[in-house]
Amino acid sequence: MQIIPADPVAPWRYVELDTGDVDDLIGQLCAGERAAVCDLAHPPAFRAALIRTGDDRHRFVLTNHHIVIDGWSLPTLLRDIFVSYHRQQLPAPVSYRSFVTWLAERDRDAAAAAWRDVLAGFDTPTLVAPPGRLRLGSRALNRSACPPPPPARSPSWPARRTRPSTSCCRAPSRSC
Repeated sequence: MQIIPADPVAPWRYVELDTGDVDDLIGQLCAGERAAVCDLAHPPAFRAALIRTGDDRHRFVLTNHHIVIDGWSLPTLLRDIFVSYHRQQLPAPVSYRSFVTWLAERDRDAAAAAWRDVLAGFDTPTLVAPPGRLRLGSRALNRSACPPPPPARSPSWPARRTRPSTSCCRAPSRSC
């Protein structure tokens, strides 16, 4: 069973960090956000923060528990955020009725046969990674940082200055 609030509100924070060790302060803020979303006894499990790090410099931080957004859905969410940021129109969502109709039209026997072929030879549960690469979820954290912007006199500076960087949106991943 899933319970979805009628009017959910995701906490939104705006933080100004234009003094001190900005990277250390951002690390502390992100650690607090991660701890907050991993405690399912105290919702919500999704949070957003906009961190001002200087004149015209910001970091947008989304933090979520893996039960809210999975690896397949995150790129869609980020695309929608950046489309909206650029004041473009989002595509109309596909109706659930259309999805159910599409699903009903699939050939279940052919799908089952295809999966039997793919899984042929597997008699027991199988690790998806070599044993040496397995880690505990809450202790595993991949961290990434956006590259610094080009120098102010660089020909690409004016264009890059007004757009958010999507290159680092694939970056941090971890699970609770």
